[in-house]
Amino acid sequence: MFLIALEIDENLAINKFYSQGSSIDHLKQNESILKMIPKNQVGLFLDFLARLKNNRPSITQDLQIILEVSGSPQLFKIVGMATNKGYTLFIVDHPNLEQIAAILKEWQYDHYQKIVDLLKEDNQSESQYLSKYDEMTKINNELINIRRSLSKKNQELIKLNEEKNRILGVVSHDFKGLVGGIFSLTGFFLKEEHFNAIETKEIYSVIYASAQQMLDMIYNLLDYSQFETGSIFLNKKWINLNQLIHDNVKVNHFFTRDKNITIKTELKTEITDIFLDPVRINQVLNNLLQNSIKYSEANTIITIILEKHQNEVMLSVLDQGIGISQSEIDNIFKPFTKTSNTSKSNEKSYGLGLSIVKNIIELHEGRIEVTSQRGQGSRFDIYLPKVKKQK
Repeated sequence: MFLIALEIDENLAINKFYSQGSSIDHLKQNESILKMIPKNQVGLFLDFLARLKNNRPSITQDLQIILEVSGSPQLFKIVGMATNKGYTLFIVDHPNLEQIAAILKEWQYDHYQKIVDLLKEDNQSESQYLSKYDEMTKINNELINIRRSLSKKNQELIKLNEEKNRILGVVSHDFKGLVGGIFSLTGFFLKEEHFNAIETKEIYSVIYASAQQMLDMIYNLLDYSQFETGSIFLNKKWINLNQLIHDNVKVNHFFTRDKNITIKTELKTEITDIFLDPVRINQVLNNLLQNSIKYSEANTIITIILEKHQNEVMLSVLDQGIGISQSEIDNIFKPFTKTSNTSKSNEKSYGLGLSIVKNIIELHEGRIEVTSQRGQGSRFDIYLPKVKKQK
């Protein structure tokens, strides 16, 4: 710490000067104090002196200005008092009140206690200011973090809203087509137009198929909504997985007749006790088989394989269909994402089935993988954990 005391007259000439802890050999008596002040700080310094004079007999004024001490401008604290003959100025770097009091007392300066009190009051004000500043800085940082969080949430809401609008657009478009078709076909009957038995059966078949597609779509949307909100739960049981596969194949054989597609099973292991939700796993198998039927040529084979892999059970569905291009494989499990594939019977795809399949498998703490190549069919491998049955 150092302290410099200056007595200057009203013409700003230095009458006396003292120093402690710093050399002021460059100062000269009767020299203008303005020689110590950089040109860009003169206005601030003169304003400081004016405030001292207008508030006689004494005033403290904390003013951060730059003085040319030791040959280079530095930042200091200045305390001043107006006197009858001019001004007394005290320049300190880091105020230590006890040291300043001792120095001023040693100099036999009459008003040393007032200077110490003024510095003490200033230090308290500065301490309060710094405390408030730290508090405000903390609050400001918290507000910045809140603003960033809100901005992030806002972006997420924008994306969710865009996704919602996209989903509504897809669903509305598909429903519009199906309902429009039913509306047109039923209109023929209301107009009492005459059709032969074959034509009537064809119209009824189209109406039935359209209604079935709408129903499937509604079920998928309900499932999708439950997965998105986390409100879907599994009803797990100990079941015979081989029997579940056999029963499922019997049902799906009815959908292969028109194309003369064969469903072949290669159940390489007897898995009689596996803990899962049979309804949901049946839903998974239905989706994969129906996709294979939909995108396969006539007179082809769909193969279902079941085997053990260490602590897992692997259930695979292989087909000889049109396959999936490499660029589209990564997106097939995303909701409402459709591939460029067209089914052989021009059936509609809504892009929800495989997304639901993946969610069901993951709820069972399993995983699903796909291998496919355009024109060479697809293979879906499902891995389910093999849990030991407690006796």
